[in-house]
Amino acid sequence: MQREDEPTIYEWQVLPFGTTCSPCCAIYALQHHAQEHAADTPSLIEIVTRAFYVDNCLYSTPDPADAKVVVDGLRQLLAEGGFEIRQWASNLPSTIEHLPPGARSISSELWLSRNSTDLQEPTLGMQWNCLSDMLGYKHRTSDPQTPTLRNLYKILASQYDPLGFIVPFTTRAKVLIQDLWKQDLAWDDPIEPQHLRDQWTEWEAELPSLQQVQFPRPYTPASADTPTATRELHVFCDASERAYGSVAYLRTTTHDGDVHMAFILARSRVAPKKCLSMPRLELSAALTGAQLVKLVLDELTLTISQVICWSDSTTVLHWINSESCRYKVFVGTR
Repeated sequence: MQREDEPTIYEWQVLPFGTTCSPCCAIYALQHHAQEHAADTPSLIEIVTRAFYVDNCLYSTPDPADAKVVVDGLRQLLAEGGFEIRQWASNLPSTIEHLPPGARSISSELWLSRNSTDLQEPTLGMQWNCLSDMLGYKHRTSDPQTPTLRNLYKILASQYDPLGFIVPFTTRAKVLIQDLWKQDLAWDDPIEPQHLRDQWTEWEAELPSLQQVQFPRPYTPASADTPTATRELHVFCDASERAYGSVAYLRTTTHDGDVHMAFILARSRVAPKKCLSMPRLELSAALTGAQLVKLVLDELTLTISQVICWSDSTTVLHWINSESCRYKVFVGTR
């Protein structure tokens, strides 16, 4: 190295993957290009803004003809900015069969060419079966390792669950980890006592069963997705001595009176180590429910006619409906 020479400065000509700023830069470049064409294609701009996660697009429409227009429009719009959209997949082959083979996903190619039924398409950490139009989970296991806190956290963190559909399962592991911290174990100490080790072994043995967990991707059948349908958001909150949480469902009623229920989102929290009364835990659950309502209303593009929150705690219902200003800090701030 020549210390006396002036340093040579190099500049990236492309965006490197792996750096902390890469996702933000990629999203900004994509949306900036779309905004430059906002006047020409306003409907596509909304899709680019709301339906893209970095370089992945997830979009749904009840009209197959509209889906084909969106596919062609996005490919043309983004190609003008140097973005070549590939790996297209759909639950309806006619919307993508006109695309060149290189633009379709591998599972879509198998479906179109060989009538394959193994159509598991990776979708933001989940598995989407295009044929049945169901979302599922792919369990992530590692080689057998000594049960330690470090390995427990590693396995639990690898169970990607963005919608919270397996919250009852993962919450069991979180409660167990809380019990292990009470044993004053170091990160790499073997799990003790034996009954806690047995609980972990039992939980880990159930991981392969996650492949059997599936739920429909659409909230309603296409026949129920009409302008006359009314939609209600129902959020249920509950708590126990060990955990609390909430879950949101969409209730769709058609013009003919048919009712369709769909899971939307769920969240849970482990109860704090400091013992709280059941009413306070129920209030914490109600808080997660209110946060869930705000999140769903902000992100859901469907029109919601009514929001209904449910709690079986009469104390919490009294606190929420009361106008008293003399509550203690914990209750008053929630």
